[in-house]
Amino acid sequence: MQTHYLKKLKETIPTSECIVVGDFSENFSFVVQDAAQGSTGKTHRQHCTLLLCMSEMKSHCIISDTTQHTTSTVYAFLKTLLEGLKVKYPTIKVHYFSHGCAGQYKNHFNFINLCFHEEDFGLLAEWNFFATSHGKTACDGIGGTAKRLTLKASLLRPVSNQILNPHDMFLFCSESISSIQFYFVSKEAVLEAEASLEERFSTSHTIKGTQRYHRYIPQSTSTLAVHEISSGERTAVVSVVGLIPLM
Repeated sequence: MQTHYLKKLKETIPTSECIVVGDFSENFSFVVQDAAQGSTGKTHRQHCTLLLCMSEMKSHCIISDTTQHTTSTVYAFLKTLLEGLKVKYPTIKVHYFSHGCAGQYKNHFNFINLCFHEEDFGLLAEWNFFATSHGKTACDGIGGTAKRLTLKASLLRPVSNQILNPHDMFLFCSESISSIQFYFVSKEAVLEAEASLEERFSTSHTIKGTQRYHRYIPQSTSTLAVHEISSGERTAVVSVVGLIPLM
């Protein structure tokens, strides 16, 4: 049902709205040609998004040296993505789609950030979640392309200029892969976001039945309309700073 809703939305979305499909890619280890036996490369993950507007479809990849994959990390990454989006589309509404990982997306921290989305970024937004084990999306292809070409380039550099860390990867990908827009978000920026959100997060509470709902639409800075499926009728209006549904 969720995939069908996304497909229909792609076909009918107006020019004043866009779709952002996001996910973290699988782990990637930096390698060196002729490395000593037993040596282990640093492991790294990327956050990949597919941005669809009526006039264009664009792949984005955020590379970072942070080891955190939390809601604060997602917030810092979206902040960078949306700054670029607003330059071209200053008043667009964003339809987010992601899987329902409770550690990154489907939790009360992300929901209260969603309530403040318009205040923080000046853009309306809603969040849709795919069903459990929904399978692969275009994000897997974006991350796979970046990792495959990075690995190949590093192995072709046996003597010097190997790609050994996330910033090296960002520089290589930005120069060599024109079909994807790359951004670099430092771990310091993620920690800054985490500190700025600490007070907000302290006021939020788990929404009862979180896993049952698959569409969340902000109604205020503390409430959301929730739908069991994205194409269905509104189920309730719930408070993210309380435990009891309002309607």
